[in-house]
Amino acid sequence: MAVLLEDIPHVHLLNTGEATHTRGGSLDLTLVSSDLAVDAIWQVHPTLTSDHFATITSLPVAPPAPLRPPPHWNIRRADWSRFQASLDEWWVDYHPPDDLHQQERDLTEAIQTAATTAIPKSPPPDKLVVL
Repeated sequence: MAVLLEDIPHVHLLNTGEATHTRGGSLDLTLVSSDLAVDAIWQVHPTLTSDHFATITSLPVAPPAPLRPPPHWNIRRADWSRFQASLDEWWVDYHPPDDLHQQERDLTEAIQTAATTAIPKSPPPDKLVVL
C-alpha cells in the first residue's frame, strides 16, 4: 500500500518504515501534502503505546502574521436620523421575495448600508492582534 501511495501526486507518505504495531508492521500511515512534507519530521513515540505505538508528526508551519484589528463603528457619533431615513427609503421600494432566507439577507444588507452612511468608523487601534 505504501508503494501505491507514493505514486499519488501531491501526497507524501511520512512513515520511515519503523513498526507502528506492537507485533510489527507499519499499520499506521501518515500522509501530508507535498508542500508540508519538505521539512516534516515523523517518528514513533518511545513510550506511548497500546497495541499501536503513538506517532509524532512535526510540520514546519510559520506562525500567522499579526493582524491589525478592523475599524469599528463609532456609535457615539452616529447620525440616527440619517440611519432611519436610509432604512425608510429602502423599505418604500422593497418588494419582499417569497424566500425567507433572501428576505433576511436583504434586511441585513439594508442595515449594513444604512450604518455605512450614518455611522462613522473609528480608526483601528495601534496594537496588533496575534491569532
